[in-house]
Amino acid sequence: MGARAKLAIAVAAVAVFAVAAMASAEGLLSLSASPLKVTYPHRSTLTVTFPTADPATATILAMPVGASEWTTTTLKATTATPTVSVKPKVTTAYKVYLSDAQISEPVTVSVAARLVKPQIGGNLRHGHSYTVKGQMAPGEKDATVTVTFYRMTTVRRGVGHARKTIEAWVLQGQPVLVGLKLRNAELSTWTMKWTPLPAGWYKVVVSHEDAAHVASSATTYKWVR
Repeated sequence: MGARAKLAIAVAAVAVFAVAAMASAEGLLSLSASPLKVTYPHRSTLTVTFPTADPATATILAMPVGASEWTTTTLKATTATPTVSVKPKVTTAYKVYLSDAQISEPVTVSVAARLVKPQIGGNLRHGHSYTVKGQMAPGEKDATVTVTFYRMTTVRRGVGHARKTIEAWVLQGQPVLVGLKLRNAELSTWTMKWTPLPAGWYKVVVSHEDAAHVASSATTYKWVR
């Protein structure tokens, strides 16, 4: 078989594949989200792919974590404007509805709570007690944050001739669960007492993760004399 004949067959095969792909995609309503993970109050953009170019309007449905039913939102997407911006407070699944026979597969936007760096007073001295506090958005009731303390410490690693001394963050005590106090729909706060021992550099990390939010954290560094 000549080179031209082989090329013609290859081109025909590609054309057949393209037509089959278009035929398989035709009639499908789909939904995508970008990004799939946001930190509150950032937004995600939902994009609807309509089955045809004919004018149509689709309704966005939502199901936040903890809900058992889909809720019809006021958000609409059209063939002319197929993108919709959403700002979920908690991890939320979305799907798009066009008709009883056309409902897309769901897509989930994961939400991380926004944590501010732990706040501690200045001129810290070891052996003294201090208040550590912080904030989280959005507001959440009956939830907790985890506060973990580390101290920069000289440690020895390795064995024999490979043994060396390095500086590393070493956990101080056990992580502490601290309850959040709900201020309003946009804000929760937390507070605790801390007595640093001994002197040195400390790293304080606050983190949050639960059914409503994926993991997030914030860190502050303090010198204690």
